[in-house]
Amino acid sequence: MQAMSGKWWKTAINAAVAAMLFTPQLDGHAALRLRPAERGELRLEQNGTPVADEQPRFVVQEWQGVATKSATSKNAASKARVGSIVDMPDIKAQLRPLGDGWSAPYELATQREGDRYVQRWRFANGITVSALWEQVGDAIRVTGEVMNETPSAGREEIPISLILAIPVDEASLEWLADLRRTDSIRGNEEKISAVPTTAGSRAAMSRYPFAAVRGKTKCLAVGLPLDSPRIHRVRWDGKHGCLIAEIDVALSSVPEKFPNRASFTFWLFDFPREFGFRGAAQTYYALNPTSYAKRLPEQGQWMPFTQIDKVTRAQDFCFKFHEYHPDISVAWDWKHGVLPLVYCEPPVQYINLDDSFPKQASALEDYLATLDTKQASQVRSSGTFTADGHLRATWVDTPWAKGARVPTNGDPEIPRTDKNPVNSFDQNWAPYQELYRRHSDDSPLAWQGGGRVVDGVIGAVGRALYLPQGQEAKQELQRLGSQEQGNGITISFRAKTRAKGKLVVRVADDATQEFTLTPTMAEYRAQFPRWGPALTLSAREDEVWVDGLRMEGARVENGEFERGERDSEAVAGLYMDSFEGWDSHELNFRQDHLRLSDYPLTFDALTGRTAQVIMFHNYEFAAEAVRRLRARGHILMANTVLYQWPWSAHFVDVLGIEMPWGQWATSERLDYLRTMAYHKPYCFLLNVRFETFRGEKVAEYFARCFAYGFWPGFFSHDAANAPYWESGYYEEDRPLFVKYMRPQQRVTAAGWEPVTLATVNTPQLIVERWGGGPYLGKPLSPRTFYLTIHNPTNTTRTLTLQIPSTLRGDQDYVAFDLLEGKVASMSVAEPLAMSLGAHESAGLYFVARERAAVENAYRHATNEILSQLAKYTSYGLVPEPTMHQAEEMASSPSQPSRLADFLSQSFPNLPPLYQLELQRAIREWRVWSGVYGEVTSQKRFRPTLPPAVVPNELVCVRVNEEYAAAHLALVYIAQKQQREVTFQNGAASFRVPANLPVGQPIAIVIRNADPRQPTPYYETTLPVLPALTVGGMNRELLIRDEYELTFDLTNNLSEPLRGQLLVEVPDGIAKPAPQEIELAPWRPTQVQLPLRVVRQPDEADVTSVLKIRWQSSRASTLVEIPLTILARKSSILRSSHVRVRVDSCYLGYSPDPLTDGVVDTRGVEWQNAAWASDEGLVPHWVEFNFDKPTPVSEIVLYWAFDDGKYWTSRKVHVQVPDANGTWKSLATVKNEQPTAKSVVTFGPVTITKLRVYQEPGDGPAARKGILWLAEVEAR
Repeated sequence: MQAMSGKWWKTAINAAVAAMLFTPQLDGHAALRLRPAERGELRLEQNGTPVADEQPRFVVQEWQGVATKSATSKNAASKARVGSIVDMPDIKAQLRPLGDGWSAPYELATQREGDRYVQRWRFANGITVSALWEQVGDAIRVTGEVMNETPSAGREEIPISLILAIPVDEASLEWLADLRRTDSIRGNEEKISAVPTTAGSRAAMSRYPFAAVRGKTKCLAVGLPLDSPRIHRVRWDGKHGCLIAEIDVALSSVPEKFPNRASFTFWLFDFPREFGFRGAAQTYYALNPTSYAKRLPEQGQWMPFTQIDKVTRAQDFCFKFHEYHPDISVAWDWKHGVLPLVYCEPPVQYINLDDSFPKQASALEDYLATLDTKQASQVRSSGTFTADGHLRATWVDTPWAKGARVPTNGDPEIPRTDKNPVNSFDQNWAPYQELYRRHSDDSPLAWQGGGRVVDGVIGAVGRALYLPQGQEAKQELQRLGSQEQGNGITISFRAKTRAKGKLVVRVADDATQEFTLTPTMAEYRAQFPRWGPALTLSAREDEVWVDGLRMEGARVENGEFERGERDSEAVAGLYMDSFEGWDSHELNFRQDHLRLSDYPLTFDALTGRTAQVIMFHNYEFAAEAVRRLRARGHILMANTVLYQWPWSAHFVDVLGIEMPWGQWATSERLDYLRTMAYHKPYCFLLNVRFETFRGEKVAEYFARCFAYGFWPGFFSHDAANAPYWESGYYEEDRPLFVKYMRPQQRVTAAGWEPVTLATVNTPQLIVERWGGGPYLGKPLSPRTFYLTIHNPTNTTRTLTLQIPSTLRGDQDYVAFDLLEGKVASMSVAEPLAMSLGAHESAGLYFVARERAAVENAYRHATNEILSQLAKYTSYGLVPEPTMHQAEEMASSPSQPSRLADFLSQSFPNLPPLYQLELQRAIREWRVWSGVYGEVTSQKRFRPTLPPAVVPNELVCVRVNEEYAAAHLALVYIAQKQQREVTFQNGAASFRVPANLPVGQPIAIVIRNADPRQPTPYYETTLPVLPALTVGGMNRELLIRDEYELTFDLTNNLSEPLRGQLLVEVPDGIAKPAPQEIELAPWRPTQVQLPLRVVRQPDEADVTSVLKIRWQSSRASTLVEIPLTILARKSSILRSSHVRVRVDSCYLGYSPDPLTDGVVDTRGVEWQNAAWASDEGLVPHWVEFNFDKPTPVSEIVLYWAFDDGKYWTSRKVHVQVPDANGTWKSLATVKNEQPTAKSVVTFGPVTITKLRVYQEPGDGPAARKGILWLAEVEAR
């Protein structure tokens, strides 16, 4: 074949080589390799073995539209989006394929160039695919173009799906859905994690930019880079046995930059098999380092609009990012490390109109034509069009606007004309630019002129001098020693320009040199025969940056530009509202916009017409804004990021979203946000009525956000009125902020890592790791790392945490509980045991037992105390002399006990909340002081304590032999009463007060009896529990015939506990025999209780209570559980032994209503009335799993009722697995008209699984991409 032409090839090679530098190499990791095969094909190998007998291939599928859109209707799925700013339209049809792309003939030519392969696929329809296959470390990057080489009449615009198919031969594969879900792949089924769109062949795209499967011997992932936004799907195609990456693009002559073609980039990569989706995510980050560059060392809360110094004692809330309008002062922000980010909203423009204004796009266009305003210019030039060629307008009545909302195109290349002098980019960039002009970032101390000091310049260390074009900076010079003014001088510096700038250096009128700079920071040197009393730097032709300036023979003040006086009203970056919001999912058909697009065009999911997704216009705005911002060391924050598009994560430095929490915050959604944000901050703003979001709801919000590393912000119920930060609610919630925010700053600064390594014995708990870096096959052994643990269940959980050698290596660690301010474990060589309450979180800080790590922890704890004291001083709660005295003591580390005594005695007047906060910091300081003494003395202090205590129990605490002879004291504190006992021969005992309430903690301190000796020191808090606790119990039981109830009994005493389990059953249940059970100390014992129905009701279910009693000489407990005996006529799916799985849940829905027995849902709240799948032209299903073979002969499907009608799918299949596990249809349900229910009967079959399956597009006539059921019954 001929050598390929076009810039894409060179660009792809350069990008691939650059990416190679960041690709992780895993020890023992089976890398992918390319090998030539027959007929020009390429073979994909993993660990030297072909991935499949067939080779990777491209498929081009053309499409043809057949229908149009309907008006958006109000229904349960759209109602579910409470607080959402996205309202997806209904889709009434799908595209038809033109032929079968999989069987279409093609010609293939391959050219090898070293380790690279260039392929050219020519298809019979005149479409060609040119692809460069490049080995990049252990991954393969495929970059190229798909082109219509024969554009002709009738084929000027071709909607296609470009498919890269990777066959995988493996008998047993798993689909890795997300961080916590893995599904088995059976037969010909498709696997995809999809969200709805208005574009492309299936009105659906993948939520994630990568997808992965694994088998017993193979694992493979495909993905797209985040800097190449496309309507894409990454999925498993069971019909063809392939892992698929595909994009929906339109080949059109309209775009000037890529007529009749579209570019693509795909990644193929493997990953550490044992870590599943997490391993795939870790590899994806390494392949896309630019998208995940961490530009902020510290995270914090998002403040919307309110001037922060109007909030009482605002430092408690750890604000970091301030979204504001220019009329708000940000002077407080700069003094307290908050970044002010000026507001803009490029995706939309609001036009206020009278109620009498005609609600027609043509009338709006006529009105705008009469206006001579910047807003009218912006809408005329940048407003997006519907398919009929008119402005896309939505008529709104919101707290901030009443009239029309027009989505606009933020592309900076949209032409300016005399009629339309500004476009959307100009209008939205202007507030930031004006603030930047009025309030420079910094004035460079000791320099005069127009220069400014900026942060974060690439290639510079710390700060650098920024000179706009035509500006200069000047400084008077001082001689050194006897150097005479007339002698020669040498000047050295580093400098760069944006594109083509020059720097002029002048030391005298006749001593000037000019330097032509490059966009990369480089070293320069100038020599002058003489110099005058001043040095002047000037920028010509472009903006320039200067750093590291030095002169031989003269003193230059602030030549490193690290100092400067910041303007108190300066801006730190841009805040972009509605990145994926409002109409961003809609399409723009405006031809003059399509001509300028930087990204391949796509097509309407209904008509096939060429268009561009408005979201991609927002991406173009962000691209140019970020280019300008980063040149100034500034950042971009955006709202509504990762709502459903992954691409926005590429440019945005601070990610955020406004949301209603509650049912919005599914684990699937939070896992998606955590995965796609990686190390970047993700901030929430809560939009609810705060008077109803109080107490446990707020506590759960903080705890769950802490576990995930999300920032729990607050705004307003309607995003405008009665803002949280201008109400009294934040005072009520202040204790939660004080508890969580500072620990969360420490945790998030370490950076989330997907491969956790640490494990717990309770699978319901969520564990995430922060810090330590990615796992690359060798033990990490970091100096420090963090773990967050969350209990999402409704009961207290006792857990055992294991820190494996893959994480700790040969190191041992001290684990400190950040939230409680106590030692969790003095050694992680053994599993760490702890309890976690319902919906609570823990944050554990692990510090290696080596000198540098402990010293850093000790120093950080000291600084944390001083930071808190400085805060209290600013509040007027601590006198400044006291603060200075603490600082002086802290600078004398030889006497840490003196500082400890001072801290414990000097602040009796602090409010209780701050007393708790300060004491938490002091306890941590004491711990690291004691551990530091151990490490430096090389003696280990290992007290042995129980994981919990019981009222009236005698507790014995022991220390290791090295300290057995030491003069130690044990202090225990309960109900504000403090008692002290001494150790004898390494042991101390005390009796827990008998009246100590369960749930109250008891504090334990072990210290040197001589308060002047800081070591050893140990402090922790032990929970007070009843002698016996019950865990893992069902909240209710539904029994038809037999059921084995399984739960845990935990003995919290320090000695074995023998007793009897007695059961009191309702009528109709056989009474189980008593069980004699011996419980080991502190370990859960699983109990199995068989239950059998002896009298089953015929017509109606019977509900009663099951009572379970444990009885012994030392402990007793009673548990009562609601129990329903199901009638013979009741659905067998309602039994407790049936588990329900679904392919997806529409926002706010859950599978719970499917088997709740409620079939008439009129008057029931939508979230309790039905289950709805996500919407998109992909398969949807409900699966029921039985724990034993069960006969069935009838299925009844009750369809969701909403908006006055039933949402009946047009066709669904009732399926059961065959002997090989492949799903086979037992019956097919077809509905030509909406109906309340569908009944399917068949000959009796005995099953263990049952599935209701809907093929793509077979949903209700008005919403073909959804499966919407109120109840499923089986008999």
